[in-house]
Amino acid sequence: MIYEVAIHAGLNSLTAAAKRPKWVAGRVARAVRESQIPDHGRVTDVFIGHTHNSFSNIVVDGIRVSNTGSAVKGSTFNMLPVEIADAS
Repeated sequence: MIYEVAIHAGLNSLTAAAKRPKWVAGRVARAVRESQIPDHGRVTDVFIGHTHNSFSNIVVDGIRVSNTGSAVKGSTFNMLPVEIADAS
């Protein structure tokens, strides 16, 4: 209920304005670097979907970050194509 009221009031748009894509990409890249994921140093691309501004191909510390945004009213939504290479 609270979530629906916040979206109806446009509060998610305010958050999107405050969280710039370069800042978001930096936070994601840092999370990958500091993670306990085995072989995290081999990560080159991260795709997220969140209610902040959609963006694609922002590179931070060698990690390319893309955000599809969200289909929530008042947010941008950008479906991103993904190609998966054969890892063998």
